[in-house]
Amino acid sequence: MNSFDMNNLTLFQDPSTYQFGFKDEEGNVVIDAVYDSCMEFSEGLAACSVNGKWGFIDERGKRVIAFDYFRVGSFKHGVAAINRNNSWGYINKEGKYVIKPVFSLANDFIKDRDGNINAIVAKPDGCEMREYVIDADGKVVDKL
Repeated sequence: MNSFDMNNLTLFQDPSTYQFGFKDEEGNVVIDAVYDSCMEFSEGLAACSVNGKWGFIDERGKRVIAFDYFRVGSFKHGVAAINRNNSWGYINKEGKYVIKPVFSLANDFIKDRDGNINAIVAKPDGCEMREYVIDADGKVVDKL
């Protein structure tokens, strides 16, 4: 069985179905292996996929954000990057858009050395792809 430790839960793959789930420290299955893929828990939620669609579960296995996304990132600073209809945006832990999907690329938000929380995104500008630094409100604070 392939496994690695995350937030007191261990992601495991069922060798007979190749599906993923989570076990506790004693090896008890806490979240059944019903997912095609999963990412580690971040800020209390784990991104998982079923039939090519990604969503988020909590540490009890409850689906808390619908499995409606083509790709997702992990939650960082209360938001996660999501891809819907080939555009990236950001949602909060309630699954509501905080920045609508308008980008061709979106990275996780990080805190810089000055304490600002920003992310690098990209979108077309004429014939070129331009990268921007945005703040948590989606406002451009710098062009790269």
